[in-house]
Amino acid sequence: MPLRHLNLHSRPAPMRYVAAMAIFLAALALRLVVLPVEQRAGFLTFYPAMVLVFYLCGTGPGLWVLLLSAVSGFYIFYPPFWSWSITPTAALTTLSFVGSSLVIAVVMRTLQNTNRRLGQALAQVELSDARWKAIIEDQTDVVARFDAHGTVLFANARAQRMFGAAAQGAERGSWKGAVHPEDLPQVRERLAEMSPQNPQVRFDCRVVDIDGTVHWEDFVDHAFYDASGQLLEIQSIGRDVTDRKALEQQVRQAEADLRDLYDNAPVGYYSIDEQGQFLRVNKAVEDILGCKAAELLGRKGPQDFATPDSQAVFATKLRQLVEEDLSTPYELDLLGTTGVLRHVRIHASAVRDAQGRFLYTRSAMLDLTELLNAKRALEDVVREQRAMLHNDLVGIIKVRQRETVWANPAFEHMFGYAPGELLGKSSRMLYPDSEAYLALGREAYGILQGRGRFRTQARLVKKTGEPIWVDISGSLLSEQHQESLWMMLDISALKAHEQHIENIAFHDALTGLPNRVLLTQLLEHELATRQRLGNKLAVCFVDLDGFKPINDRHGHDAGDEVLRTIGERLKESVRGNDMVARLGGDEFVIVLTHLPDAIVVGDTLQRLLDRLRAPITLGNAAVVSVAASLGVALCPGDGDSVQLLLRRADEAMYDAKRSGRNQVRFYAEIAG
Repeated sequence: MPLRHLNLHSRPAPMRYVAAMAIFLAALALRLVVLPVEQRAGFLTFYPAMVLVFYLCGTGPGLWVLLLSAVSGFYIFYPPFWSWSITPTAALTTLSFVGSSLVIAVVMRTLQNTNRRLGQALAQVELSDARWKAIIEDQTDVVARFDAHGTVLFANARAQRMFGAAAQGAERGSWKGAVHPEDLPQVRERLAEMSPQNPQVRFDCRVVDIDGTVHWEDFVDHAFYDASGQLLEIQSIGRDVTDRKALEQQVRQAEADLRDLYDNAPVGYYSIDEQGQFLRVNKAVEDILGCKAAELLGRKGPQDFATPDSQAVFATKLRQLVEEDLSTPYELDLLGTTGVLRHVRIHASAVRDAQGRFLYTRSAMLDLTELLNAKRALEDVVREQRAMLHNDLVGIIKVRQRETVWANPAFEHMFGYAPGELLGKSSRMLYPDSEAYLALGREAYGILQGRGRFRTQARLVKKTGEPIWVDISGSLLSEQHQESLWMMLDISALKAHEQHIENIAFHDALTGLPNRVLLTQLLEHELATRQRLGNKLAVCFVDLDGFKPINDRHGHDAGDEVLRTIGERLKESVRGNDMVARLGGDEFVIVLTHLPDAIVVGDTLQRLLDRLRAPITLGNAAVVSVAASLGVALCPGDGDSVQLLLRRADEAMYDAKRSGRNQVRFYAEIAG
């Protein structure tokens, strides 16, 4: 039974989620049976499970199974096994699996839509075929005969509707008047091809009925000659193929849509032959390698761009795929013509003929460069944190009834006290206020009295009053004398790094502007404030005009430089209480708050457009410039929620692009 007959999309949601859960459990059980847990290939069986769930059960169950699969693979199959401990390898593999599964979701959704359209087109073709059979049975095709000069000799009822008076009466006319003027030269050429040796031709052309209706006819003309080879007459049978022509156009459009999906997917798709030469590539591969398809097909392969180490990996993997049909993901370092080193992950499978001979590969290339750079940045942060935590500056203090009886030099240095200055003093002097001192005492000594160890992080103060974050660990030494030992580590730098990491999570790494997550939070806050105070705000969607040619001509580094410059100009062009965010690519969002009216918005954004058009000098001394199309949604008026305002601002921006680019368009202008 074909998989399309097992599609559960029309089934109730509980049934689809149960089916998705069953597929997930089967994949998990299969993985546990096929390979030991320590083999690490944690997501081996989850990839086909994701394809099945997204195809059969839909997006919602697919995302649910994606979450279960990512958590299961991370928790069970990566060291330390059966643990929530985070390692770079586990995190990278899990993120790669999540990214690949989301790509699978997009591809499955698109393929299903395309399949549905093709199915509809096929159904129409089948219906059209049934109609043509009925026409033949009822003799409703065009049937006519003409003499050598084109005069109508005979025409059935259907042909008479086409030829009109030319097919009736004593003085009959020519068939030429029924053919669409633009198609008449082509028809004459086809008829001229007939001869006693080749008496039959077939062609399509447009005809015009007596009521002016234009439709397509598929004609089969047969010529009859006398013994000397002179043309006597032509018999013509025509069938209305107007619907077929429309369906052919739909099929061509569906094929074009599928090709567009292949060519413009965010993942590199390609095929190579047994020698590793490219047979097909999409645009993503062209971008990664910096070459056009004409430079690659039949001339080069991935090995021509790989580093020496990666060349050996590629040769081994290709041999395994060709000879052993062994397909496992692998990673390569590729140096494109732009000079940028790209780290990619390859997923490939073999296509073979009926005899099992290798034909070519189906391969996907995922660019992991940015992910790898992010991983390295996080590893740098981890190393810095480890260096701070494993130093010799651990402060140790012994207290009795919360008075200092001994402190090591590191502790005294940490809080800025001279040697022995803390002895006999209450530890209250280390806290910013009495409330903090009493609160920590209640929490800590309750645990210590039960012979437990107390640990927390607290904000204390140095002798100078300067705040300091410390990691505090305490244990009871003597319950009788109420003595306890405390170790404190200055983690102020660590706290600063945590703040830095939090900043990374909410800001765009390239421009330093707020990202979509932070923009959503800030805009929700502004909407709540606006509702309370009754002021106005504007959400402006900014999309750069002319950025892609700069990226293509000068490279991604130059494109990044342009984006940073545009981000700085946007920040400089708005007030301190306004917001500028980058959503990704060359798309930005500006939120203007506390506005008196829409006129101020228009004036402000027009000045901003002028500022953005100013030339930009790149690091290689090249001078470039970009413009921008702006869409504006106002609140109140155009919406009162984050998503609605962003969507309507986006719609207004696209209208600005359609209207000539480099302009501001308000949503109210297109909605009215």
